[in-house]
Amino acid sequence: MIRVMIAEDNTNLNHLCCNYLTNDKDIQIVFSAYDGKETLEKYRELKPDVLLLDLDLPKMNGLEVINNICSDTEEKNKCNIIIISGNADLRFNLLNTSKVYRVMPKPVDFDKVISAIKEIPSENNTLTEKQIKNYLYYLNFNTYSDGTDYLIEAIQLAYNRPFLMKNVKDIYNLISKEHSVPPNTIKSSIRNSIETMERNTAQKEIQEKLKISNSRKLTTKYLIPLVVSHFDS
Repeated sequence: MIRVMIAEDNTNLNHLCCNYLTNDKDIQIVFSAYDGKETLEKYRELKPDVLLLDLDLPKMNGLEVINNICSDTEEKNKCNIIIISGNADLRFNLLNTSKVYRVMPKPVDFDKVISAIKEIPSENNTLTEKQIKNYLYYLNFNTYSDGTDYLIEAIQLAYNRPFLMKNVKDIYNLISKEHSVPPNTIKSSIRNSIETMERNTAQKEIQEKLKISNSRKLTTKYLIPLVVSHFDS
């Protein structure tokens, strides 16, 4: 059973969302909040699996709720918030991107919301930075470079949110916001890390370790799904 908390100040939409999600046998609504202050208090008390969050809440907006939750390092690394909001300005100012699984616009498509809820990896199925770092070390990456650090974050984002693999630019943008570094810097740093590994490793060894039969040049877009599939297997 997936424990879901809803935070939406529009009473009708809040009730509609509760009723629709409750019809799914895999979802349990643990609380529905109507303002940001109540949302933060109840989230900390109930620790739901998923928070369905409207950003434009009274008393404390959704961004403030997220930033307060992320003051706890353990919570910051748990990707379990689905944002539902029509406020593009608030969405643009989102900083703690590692906490947010997906941003979905209004009007709400509840079927898509349910699908997103069920896609979120459970706490027992998370991929740690240490696991990724060890694997990249095995692949002969320099694990003490900025590029590899960014690559680790990119892999973790893609593992937690598989839809991001459709467009690697979205991954660059998320990491960029997290570190206040231009996306092109993220892109070039990761590319340099991959190219350094390729220069220092025989092609045959790369193919054997990644379990690929071709000798095509590794790109970020190609490498990330390979690493993700390694941890999914």
